[in-house]
This record gives sequence, structure tokens and C-alpha cells, in this order.
Amino acid sequence: MQYQQLAFQSIDITSNDLILGDSAVIFCVGTGRFKAFADKDDEIQSICLPLSPQRLVIGRSSNAESDIDRRLREQIARCSHNFFIAADLSDANAALTREIGRAALPFSRDQLREIVAEVIGDTLTC
Repeated sequence: MQYQQLAFQSIDITSNDLILGDSAVIFCVGTGRFKAFADKDDEIQSICLPLSPQRLVIGRSSNAESDIDRRLREQIARCSHNFFIAADLSDANAALTREIGRAALPFSRDQLREIVAEVIGDTLTC
């Protein structure tokens, strides 16, 4: 249901340097945050599925920006769990490996710390 409001199209990427993440699809939600998944309450702005270094399938909501995020490569790497595939072995792609996994988990590090602190606190009070 939450994908019905999206308009999908296949577009060419002129930079010819898209990477293919191991999460396959990435979601842009709310105010522009990229994630490897969408929660049921997320307001999806766009969905991106890289097909090749020069081709992307994108689904956009009517209020999403029409311009592709200039940092899409970085967002794909951040939403990847363990790796991404690139057409070229380059310094730019090597630098992107440091971003792998930063947005791949369902919780941020701060949220995980909060959950752990709550569980430990509840355990100690029992």
C-alpha cells in the first residue's frame, strides 16, 4: 500500500559511477534520511534501485525532489550491510568502503544504547 503513491521510472545516470549495494534497494524517508528498509510508519519520499553504473530505477512520491541526491553513491554505501559492487577500482570507491553499514541497521547506535540501558536498568530493578 505505501508504494502505490510512488511514480516509478528508469533513468540514466550521466556520471556512470553508481555502485550496487548489498541491500539492493534504499529508501529516502521523511526529511531526506536514507535507510536500507522502510518502517510501516515511514513517509517514503523515494526508493532507489541501482541496476548498473549508469542506470537506476527510482520511485518518487509527488512531493519528493526531482533531482537525484548528489550523494547517492555515499547513501548506497551507508545502507549496504557488508559490501557494494563497483564497475571501477578507484580511490573514490575505496573511500566509500568506510561508509558501509552506517545506515544499514534498523536502529541507530544511540537508539541501541538507549535500549540496552533500559533493559539493563529493568533487569537490575527486578
